[in-house]
Amino acid sequence: YRFFIDAGADSVINHHQHCFSGYEVYKGKPIFYGVGNFCFDKLDHRDDFWNDGYMLMLHLENNIGFEIIPYRQCSEKPKVVLRGNEAFDSKIEELNAVITDKKRLKGETEKYYSTSATQYGNIFEPIRNRYYMALKYRGWLPSLISNKKKIQAKNYIYCEAHRDKLIWWLNHK
Repeated sequence: YRFFIDAGADSVINHHQHCFSGYEVYKGKPIFYGVGNFCFDKLDHRDDFWNDGYMLMLHLENNIGFEIIPYRQCSEKPKVVLRGNEAFDSKIEELNAVITDKKRLKGETEKYYSTSATQYGNIFEPIRNRYYMALKYRGWLPSLISNKKKIQAKNYIYCEAHRDKLIWWLNHK
């Protein structure tokens, strides 16, 4: 994201992952690494990190300023509730500290990938023996990779965040 600031952007706001992350000010311009979900209801994710996020109010004067507005979404039912508390402030300070420490950032990334990247291997593990391949090659057996899995594989390849995890998985498994 620093590249975008170097290229002339006044601010960078990332929104893809389903949890909020920290931010940094680079060359006087803010970079927000993830603002979290906003009204993205998922029944099996109640009262956890999935439900917390923040909105931003940017002040575009001579210097770029900002306000962070924390919220909780879809905890009991689909709604967004503004909130501010010490737990949020503490968590964002911790995330910011990780962002600014390259060694710690690498360690946290490795830890996250090692616990979450196992799903990536499932896409590449259909049956692969010579009998199956011979029958498939002759058109006598259908593909074991469903359209849903093909779409999932495309997402893993095209989305930079998923691709990074996929590459980590391929290098470590």
